[in-house]
Amino acid sequence: MNKDKENLKIAIEGWLGAKYELVENNRFFPKNMGKFYELIDLIRKSSMLFIKPATILYRARVIHDEKELSNTKPFLGYNKEGSFISPRGITNDGRVNPRLIRYLYVANDEVTAAMECRAKLEDKISIAEIQCSNMLKIADLVYYKELEGVDECFRFLLAREF
Repeated sequence: MNKDKENLKIAIEGWLGAKYELVENNRFFPKNMGKFYELIDLIRKSSMLFIKPATILYRARVIHDEKELSNTKPFLGYNKEGSFISPRGITNDGRVNPRLIRYLYVANDEVTAAMECRAKLEDKISIAEIQCSNMLKIADLVYYKELEGVDECFRFLLAREF
């Protein structure tokens, strides 16, 4: 088997085993994740992205109750606190976060932030600018390269899932 196929096979086996464990067995305290963790470590080493302090990111929230909005002109939307991490008690399951555990989902542009909040066509949304106060170190899961190594194959599979 050539190297590319072998890399893809290793990545698929690692991902399918982890996916089964996370979806079918135990989402929050998985077992038997050794290969998955090895592959995550490969991504950590090969695809880190650094976001500098003072970078502006965007947070979007669907507006469920207009009484919660600030209408200080020219601003219309959630206030500072309402634009940050979801208030306690209203957090739903997300792609990564479990119900009631608050995560901050942000994007590097307004359109992506709006799309990520999964609004329906008739929904109104509030979009806020959030300025980073510290250096952020994140894994870049965007797939845009050739499948040259196990880490690239695994990143491709994760990107497809998300």
